[in-house]
Formats: sequence, structure tokens, C-alpha cells
Amino acid sequence: MNNNFDLRPQVDMHAQLVEVGFIKRVLYVLFKKKEKQNMNIRIVILFISTLLTVVVPQNALANDHSLRRFIGLWQAVDPDDGSLSTISIIKLSNDTVHLLYNDTYFYLCNGGRGLGVGNGTRSGRNAIEFSGITYTCEDKKIPPVNIPASFTLDTSGALIEVDEDQNRTQTIFYKTSR
Repeated sequence: MNNNFDLRPQVDMHAQLVEVGFIKRVLYVLFKKKEKQNMNIRIVILFISTLLTVVVPQNALANDHSLRRFIGLWQAVDPDDGSLSTISIIKLSNDTVHLLYNDTYFYLCNGGRGLGVGNGTRSGRNAIEFSGITYTCEDKKIPPVNIPASFTLDTSGALIEVDEDQNRTQTIFYKTSR
């Protein structure tokens, strides 16, 4: 029997297949390793972005020293007389605000309506002070009165009128509009 059968092409082909298989395995392992690294990077990025969206806004609010938290329309029911009190605060400059105070019952006006106007500045992180708010009554027979005032923000974001004499119950204003 004549065996003119050459095994070299089969060996070469087998070697090529083994080599291709080895390269495929190496590429697969590298790809999987790279994919795992990419996944780890994605997880880290997701964690950081979640942390930033949750932590930064609260810290930003806690450390916000600007007047913008005071800007807006505030309303309260006066606990002493049941009148509706409305305060409008606008920003004039970096450190100055303008206040318009409207009340349906001013004791200064013998129970009539009145309006208060004044400019104030930031006092610390959570307070604004007005050296004088000029209160004018609708009844022009009563002369205007200039009274200092201050307001502070509590932890819930409510604006509290600070009563220096502590003769009355504190009026707590809630922001109704920016």
C-alpha cells in the first residue's frame, strides 16, 4: 500500500487552529477584563453622580450665604390679631434687599390697614436686618412710624419675624412665590 499521504498540511492547519483559538481566548479574556474595568468605571461614575445629586444640593442650601433664599413673596397669619400679613422681598444689590410689608390689621394704625417699606441687609447666614421699616397707615391722620426689624430663616425654610421685645407671639411667614 502506497502511502503518499502527507500529514504536514494537517499539522500546519491544526497549529493554525490552535493559534487562532489561543488568540481568540486571549482577546476574549482581555475583552472581558476590559469590559469589567469599564463596568467598574461606570459604577464609580454612577456612584459619584448620585452622591453629587443628593449631597451637594443639601450642602449648597446649608452653606448658601446669599440673599436669594429671602427673595420672594411671604405670607402669614398674625397669631396675635388674625390679620393677613404679606411680605415682598426683592434684591437691590449683593447685600441689600427691599421689603414691602402689607397687613390687613396694624395695631399701629388703630386696627386699620397699613404698609411698611424698608431696606435691609444680611445679618449672618440666616437673617436679614432692617434698621428701620417705615409703617404708613391708610388713615393719613396717623403719622408714619419707623421701627427696626429683623427676620430669620428656620431650618424648614420659614421666615420668622424676630420680636426683640418678646411682647408678642412670633409671626411665621411661608414663601408663596419666588
